[in-house]
Amino acid sequence: MVVELAMMVELAMVLELAMMVELAVGEVDEEGMALEEVGAGEAATTREP
Repeated sequence: MVVELAMMVELAMVLELAMMVELAVGEVDEEGMALEEVGAGEAATTREP
């Protein structure tokens, strides 16, 4: 009984950690794409003159 409870808690912690990592990666991807778009816009404006 105690072992089963410990395994359930451990599984819940692993799933929570995986969700946190997935969210963090998603945020980084979105920020990276936004930064790339801004960088491309800046490059286009600085090259024209």
